Amino acid sequence: MNRMSSFLILALASGMGCTVNRHAQNCSGCSKPELVPARLRRIASLNWAQIDQTVIGREWPEAKVIPLTYMSAGPGVLEAAIERSCNAGQDLTSAEFIVPPLAWTLSKTQPPANPSGLWTAEVFLCRPTKKQAIDAVQKLIDAVVPEHPGTKHADAWSASDNGQGVYAARWEFGQERFVLSAHAAAGLGRLQGKWIGLFSLTRTPPVDVIETWTLDGGSQVKVLRLEIEQSGQPPEKVLRFAYLTDCVASDMSCWSKELTAFWPRLRTRAERKGIRKVEVSVEDGARGWSFMPRLNADGKWVGPSFLKY
Repeated sequence: MNRMSSFLILALASGMGCTVNRHAQNCSGCSKPELVPARLRRIASLNWAQIDQTVIGREWPEAKVIPLTYMSAGPGVLEAAIERSCNAGQDLTSAEFIVPPLAWTLSKTQPPANPSGLWTAEVFLCRPTKKQAIDAVQKLIDAVVPEHPGTKHADAWSASDNGQGVYAARWEFGQERFVLSAHAAAGLGRLQGKWIGLFSLTRTPPVDVIETWTLDGGSQVKVLRLEIEQSGQPPEKVLRFAYLTDCVASDMSCWSKELTAFWPRLRTRAERKGIRKVEVSVEDGARGWSFMPRLNADGKWVGPSFLKY
């Protein structure tokens, strides 16, 4: 599970109230649901590198312009904001001008000195049923995703499935790469009986590719980090590896196949250096996740089951 979906579930599990409140006030960022698809369609058609707060004020006046994403602001901020919008019967919308932070934590790429433009557009919504939540998020997806995106993936994206619904896509627009992540999840605690939808569209920042590996079959791996460090007590050598995936974060079968394809090369490098731990970090340009295979005393590597050793 990627960090965004984990964070969403954490927020829902904390038990926020969603009782109709006719006197709900201070709903900054709240927007009438019928307005949001058209606002997003217009924003998606613009050059994000040139979007500033004046443009947002003109094209998407309901959106809350905030200094960091709701996802990185901490669960308390997100919980309170969703609760207000849910009480008001509106959708929570935001336009964010801070470069996605996960792009730098895994690869050690340095962020731009003067980042410009819009980086993320987010919408949270509250609906009585999964079908209504998915239908509402689907309208937002249809407003921004091109007819033939580079990659897309959907899982349980239907009212007939009881579990969390997930949709993700990635595409190029001009010189920019965009990643879309959408979820529909059942509310927990005081939100039981409600469904919460998340739509997050991110312009991905540039990253420094230090090596490009060509694998059997011609596919390529863009390496962002490859270095040996000392870690733990007593100190032990760890090979730290980060790469830019061509998969979307929610498509486990895609990046499992991708990881398995280049693992022999990475394993050989580690064993040649006498290294028994490898930290593998996967990044899609907007967010990332990591895991650490280990070499046992019997000479076998162990770790997540999705990686074929």
